Amino acid sequence: MRGEINERILKRDGIKRYTLDVDAMEIMGKKADALFTYNGNRRYIPVAGFLYETPVCLYDEFREGNAAPAFGQKDERRQALKIDIIVF
Repeated sequence: MRGEINERILKRDGIKRYTLDVDAMEIMGKKADALFTYNGNRRYIPVAGFLYETPVCLYDEFREGNAAPAFGQKDERRQALKIDIIVF
């Protein structure tokens, strides 16, 4: 559903090339199931992929604290490119 909505938005904005901005962010968690990060804190590390030129979020993934931010970047990029746009 999100992909269809994003595709409609992007077709209307007139931009032909986009910049994919992928960020991992640490969120502190005090829940017992929050895993420890590399620096020993209990956290979650979600990853989100946005287009710099628009407020469109192409994808997001909720990750445990022990997941490396770089893990799975190839698959995330493939998922972002499923929308019929050019991303740089």
